[in-house]
Amino acid sequence: MRLLIVSAVCGMLLAVAPLLADGEEGKQKQPQKQPAQQQPVKQPVLINKARGRYAIVLASDFEDQDFDGVQTKWGKVLELLKKKYQKTGCKVFRYKGMPNKDAALKKALAEYRPTYVCFLRRPKRCSVKFCVSVVKLMRSLDDDPYPDAIWAIFTAYNDKDALKMVEAKPLLVRRHLSHVGSGWLKWFESGVSFSEGRRGEKWIKKPGKEPERVEGPNDTAEQWVKVLNKNDVDILSTSGHATERDWGMGYPHWGGKVKVVGGGKLAAFENLGRGKRHDIKTDNPKIYYSPGNCLIAHIPCERRFIRDCMVLSWMHNGVYQFFGHVLPQTRWCTAWGVAEKFFALQDTYTFAEAVYANRIAGRYLTNNRKGGREKYFWNRCLHITVLYGDPAWEARMKRVKKPLYEFKLNVTSAKEGRKKATLTLKFNYKCKIGDRNLPVFLLPFFISDWKVEKIDKGKAVIADNFVLFDLLGKEFNKGDKVELVFSFKKVADLK
Repeated sequence: MRLLIVSAVCGMLLAVAPLLADGEEGKQKQPQKQPAQQQPVKQPVLINKARGRYAIVLASDFEDQDFDGVQTKWGKVLELLKKKYQKTGCKVFRYKGMPNKDAALKKALAEYRPTYVCFLRRPKRCSVKFCVSVVKLMRSLDDDPYPDAIWAIFTAYNDKDALKMVEAKPLLVRRHLSHVGSGWLKWFESGVSFSEGRRGEKWIKKPGKEPERVEGPNDTAEQWVKVLNKNDVDILSTSGHATERDWGMGYPHWGGKVKVVGGGKLAAFENLGRGKRHDIKTDNPKIYYSPGNCLIAHIPCERRFIRDCMVLSWMHNGVYQFFGHVLPQTRWCTAWGVAEKFFALQDTYTFAEAVYANRIAGRYLTNNRKGGREKYFWNRCLHITVLYGDPAWEARMKRVKKPLYEFKLNVTSAKEGRKKATLTLKFNYKCKIGDRNLPVFLLPFFISDWKVEKIDKGKAVIADNFVLFDLLGKEFNKGDKVELVFSFKKVADLK
């Protein structure tokens, strides 16, 4: 794939791809009211248990001393990860050079057939080249074009933060702090959102009530930090201009700016970064979802390592999973679909599973539904978005209402050792299927020799660990169902 080259030093962009609209989601529609639930909503039981084999992938010289000669505890991070996932199967794989160039690694991973792949990497080595190499490797373990496992790059500001991430307890996502339009707040128990595209627009969601639009400040820096510093936010989402060293809170250019201030610390400054300072003081475990920011997930290390960058500093402030772009973000971007797989589907998926399901949908749409310039940028986005953290971390939404749609799988025995499955997709609200909410079901086992027997609407795409419903452009009412019948051979259960 032809990638645009970007070089960044101290947050200064030296060569930039065309940046069309990284604040596009500021035009997000206001949340529509949904009927209140009459019955208590059943909550998931959260336990720290992977649902399949876990692969730890690391460089052959990982145990060596750090580059500055200081002994660290990254070796202990490796040992704790192995211990944490040994019950469901955990194996360590090593490589030389870039992961996608190591044929032995590719062969060994393909034979192991992991559900999760954790690329354990020190921050000084998490270059753009490495991130793109991981993306390419994870699409190459079999002969289909889709990513082959739930993967993430495990790194941190330092080894102490990495140890905290390994030992993290499950996270039930209740409260959202957003700076993206109305912030998808209808799917949360509570939250606050400031629009990045409309000055003075603020949304508040209280438990048991619908989101309410209220008058917000012209400069959001102080109020945003005040909410964050209560230390009860489970997930952050942001959009707007950003670099490796800062994020502009208003799009295109207004309001405050969040900056790294050294030592792993962050602060928001009013008046485009020139005004009053508000220190960020938070350490509770949380997720950072950045669908609309350029460069925010890039760890500068190509020329010289800059530890005090946005993504590593956020990890130092309690972010245990971080999703974002390592190069400039553009109008044609697959990252927005993660919200529809995680927020809108409630407790269906963990955050890492939602990222994975969205990658599957993004790859299908890129290869089959996009063309020309749009196809190029969709493909580019799939190569420059990264999830950092533990891919098996049990971070899941608290169910506060029925999901947008839900799946029901029924499997029976068939002839000649085959299985027959009926997968039902049920819609709980009126909706139209678009690029962002294309349904993807992650199978609870691996399969082979599959065959579609019947589908009553649209098209089904099946692989060894997922089913995708191509219902693009189709509209559904509450209660509508799509039924798929397919047969297959069962390869292995996910433990």
